[in-house]
Formats: sequence, C-alpha cells, structure tokens
Amino acid sequence: MTQPSDRDVGPSGHSTEPVINRQRSLRLSVWDGAFHAAMVGMGESFFQAFAVFLQATNTQLGLLWSLPQSLGAISQLWAARLLRTFGSRKRHTVMFAFLQALTHLAMAVAIFFGGYSVNWLILWVVGYFVLGNLCAPAWTSWMGDLVDEKERGTYFGRRNAVVGITAFLAMMLAGTVLERAGLWFGSHYIGFALLLVLATIAKIVSVSLLSRQDEPALVLDPAKQFTFMEFLRQAHQNNFGRFVLFMGAMSFSVFVSAPFFVPYMLKSLGMSYIVFTVISAFTLLAKYAVMPFWGEAADRFGTRRTMV
Repeated sequence: MTQPSDRDVGPSGHSTEPVINRQRSLRLSVWDGAFHAAMVGMGESFFQAFAVFLQATNTQLGLLWSLPQSLGAISQLWAARLLRTFGSRKRHTVMFAFLQALTHLAMAVAIFFGGYSVNWLILWVVGYFVLGNLCAPAWTSWMGDLVDEKERGTYFGRRNAVVGITAFLAMMLAGTVLERAGLWFGSHYIGFALLLVLATIAKIVSVSLLSRQDEPALVLDPAKQFTFMEFLRQAHQNNFGRFVLFMGAMSFSVFVSAPFFVPYMLKSLGMSYIVFTVISAFTLLAKYAVMPFWGEAADRFGTRRTMV
C-alpha cells in the first residue's frame, strides 16, 4: 500500500501546500545516490591517481587532498545564507550539484586542450569540493524531513548499500579503462578524460533524479539559529558540539597520512591501475556492505551506543 501523501490544509479545507509523496521521493533518492556514487567511483576516486600520473610532488599531493576539503568545509559557513537566498533546499541543492558536475567536464576539456598541470587540477578539485559542500547542509535538512526519524538508520543503511555497490562497479570500470587506456587510446590522458566525461554524465543523471524529488515546506526556528563563533563557545556544553569535536579529532588523525596512500601504492609499490583499483574498490565495498546492519543497530540501540 502506498503511504499517504502529506499536505497542509487551510481553513477552507483546500490544500495550501503541494502534495508530498515521500515514498516516491525516497525511491528516487536511492537512484540519485547510485548515480552520484558512479560519479565518485569514476571521478573523485581517481583525482590523486591523476595527480601521480602528472608527476605531482609530495607537497602538491598534500595540497590536493587537504586544500579542497578544507575550503569545502569552510564554504558551508555560507551555505545557510545562500539557502535563504534561494528560498528552497531543492533549488539550492540542484543548482550546486549541477555546477559540481560541470567541474568534471571542465577538467576533461582541459586535458584535450593540453598543457594540463597539477596546479590546475588542484584548482578544479577545490571547485568540485566547494560546490559539493555547499549542497550538503541543504540536502541533509531536506532528507531529514523526508525520512521518518525512527527509520533513518534502516533507510540510509540500505541506501548506502546500493551506493556502495554502484561505487564499486564504477571504480572497477574506471580501473579497467585506465589499465587499457594505453592500448585502446594510445594515451592515459585520454583514459582520464573519458572517466571525467562519464563522471559528468552520471552526476547530471543524479541531478535530474534529485530535481524530481518532493520537498516538504521548510520551517525555520529562530531559536535554533546561531553563528559559528557561538557554536564554538558552546560546543563542549551539548551533545552535538561534543560529537562535532570528536569527528574533527578523528578526521585530523586520518588525514595526517591519507594524502599519501595513493602515491605509495602507485609509485612506491609500483601497483598497476587495475591492482590499485581492486584494493580501493573492495575496501569501499566492505564499508558499505555492513551499513544496513549498522543502520538497523542505530535504530534499535541508538547512534551513541552503536558508535561506542
């Protein structure tokens, strides 16, 4: 049986808000996530491999990992202001997601015109992460209103399983293309450009599916609005603040060495593209394969107990 649609009804008995079909929107979100994962599997997952191919220095490899993610995180401070400008989480998310897709196309076009450098790659990857991070707060709020609070762990666990399988298949395809690029195209440059074009197409399909999802009315509570500095001053006094500090510490410890795993595998260990891809893809698959289990555990026992 289809879940009843949600709407607000005015005093006259007529609907004052558009019909919200949650079940349809959640199904579309699974497919949106799958195509987004295909973009990641064929694009983002090989940014560092492309930098190694371009003979990036260790400093450039560190910047390629840290600078885009740092600036992307900082850009979220302006996401709420931009959201108020757009007046809709859906319009906000669709716009920046589409622009993010175009960064792949720009990188591919630059390859065909020649003269590609690591510094240009870093610049485009910064744009990719900034645009993606500008989407994140609005999309998270939007999905939070679509998914019932008691079912979030189960839903996102299953959604992430589909996302993980798709990312795995996309990475395996990408690794095969790179491994055979020299034979097929006579140049690995063409192989990387082809992956970026495919990533662009996948993201545009994702954006199309995203645009077909319904958006519940956004209700802003002035009491819950605060500045970044106010958050920092009160972070240690509330659960969310302590969780953010915990995640920040964990991310810092991971990112100390993370930028150098890919060059270590490709340069120091001399792995081929297909071996590198298989190791990376199966690591990703293992992570997503257990997410349905952890999602159900979070719904049953709570997120804090599950994490601990």
